[in-house]
Amino acid sequence: EAVIMQIVNYQSLLESYRDKLFLLDEAIPSTPGLAKAVEDVRFTASDSGMIISDLSVEQIVFHDQKGSGTLQTYNITLGSIGSVEQLNGFLTRIVKQRRLKTIEEISVSASESGGTELNFIIKTYYL
Repeated sequence: EAVIMQIVNYQSLLESYRDKLFLLDEAIPSTPGLAKAVEDVRFTASDSGMIISDLSVEQIVFHDQKGSGTLQTYNITLGSIGSVEQLNGFLTRIVKQRRLKTIEEISVSASESGGTELNFIIKTYYL
C-alpha cells in the first residue's frame, strides 16, 4: 500500500510539472542550435551596448541529427569593447536567457583606443 501511494505521489508530481517540461528542451536542446546560440550571444552583446570585435565558435562535430543523448558542449569566444556597466548588462541578460550557457572565462583589459576590452568564453550545452 505504501509503494502504491508513493507511485501515485510521483505521478501527480509529474502531472503538475508537465506544462513546464518544454523549458528543459529550451535550456538544453537535442541539437547544437549553433546559429541560434551565436545569434543570442551577438544580439545580447549588441543590446548591452558593447562593440563586437571578434566572435568565433570552436569546431563542432555533428554525429547525428537526433543527438547522442549525452551532454555535449561547445564554446563561443566573444571579443568586444565596452564599459563595466555594459559588461554587467551583458552578464545579466545572458543569465536570464532560457538556453543554458556558462561563462567559462572573462578577461577585462584596457584597449589601445582608451576603452575597455572585454573577452569571454561562453560554453553552451546540447544533447
